[in-house]
Amino acid sequence: MPKIVNHREYRSELLEKSAGTFSRHNYADVSMRDIAKDIGVSTGTLYHYFPSKEELFCALFLHTAQSSAAEVVDAMCNLTTFEERLDRLFDYFLGRCDRMRRQFLFSADMLRNALPSKAQKLLNRWASELERRLSGVLGLDSETGLAVFLFLAGSLYAGQVLPASRDLEPGFNAMKQMLLQQHKTKGKGK
Repeated sequence: MPKIVNHREYRSELLEKSAGTFSRHNYADVSMRDIAKDIGVSTGTLYHYFPSKEELFCALFLHTAQSSAAEVVDAMCNLTTFEERLDRLFDYFLGRCDRMRRQFLFSADMLRNALPSKAQKLLNRWASELERRLSGVLGLDSETGLAVFLFLAGSLYAGQVLPASRDLEPGFNAMKQMLLQQHKTKGKGK
C-alpha cells in the first residue's frame, strides 16, 4: 500500500529542517542542492515543494515569523494587567532569544542579499504586524510600540555582537521599569 503523505505537514517539516541550513550559511552561499543534501531529501523533492531557493527562503521566513509573532502575542492575551503582560513579553523574549535571533538573521540575510520585492514586502509586513500586535496587546500608543519593537530588535543584534557571557536581563528589566513608569504616569493624568 502506498504511503500517504500529508503535504502540508511535510512542507512544514522541510521548512523546519532548512532553517538550520540558513542559520549556518548565508543565503547566497547555498544552493537548493546543498539544502537538500543538508536536510536529507532529494533535490527534486525540495523543488516539488519550493520552485526556487527564493521561494523556500520566503516561505521559511514567513513560517518562522508567523509562529513567533503568534506565540508571543498569545502568551500575553489572557493576562489582565499591563505589568503581567510586560513581564510575560520580556520573559518570553529572553527565554526564546536564540529562536528569535534566527528570525533576525533571516531578515538580515533578506536585506543583505537584496532579495526581490516579494521578500522585502514579507519583511516589511512581518515587522509592521509584530509592532502593531505588540502595541495592541500592551495598549501602547504607536510611538511607544515602535520603541518596544526597536528595543527587542536591538537586543537581538546585541545578542549577536556582545560576548556570550553578557546577560541581557538587566537591560530588559530597565526597559520594563521605564515602560511601567510611563504607564503609571499616563494613568495618573486621566
